Amino acid sequence: MRKLYSILLVVSFFLFIMLISVTATATSWEELKPQEVVDRAEVIVAGKYDFTSKPDVILNTV
Repeated sequence: MRKLYSILLVVSFFLFIMLISVTATATSWEELKPQEVVDRAEVIVAGKYDFTSKPDVILNTV
């Protein structure tokens, strides 16, 4: 009987941990017209960047 209580206690503990660790996330968005995006933006970058070349890597060693 004592073994049954021990198993029940362990199972209950793990179920409790699983229940409190459940997280939910949600994402929502609204559609904006292009001019409204421009009006809200703090910085606007216009132009193109060439991603085909490899940048020079500078490592800072301390």
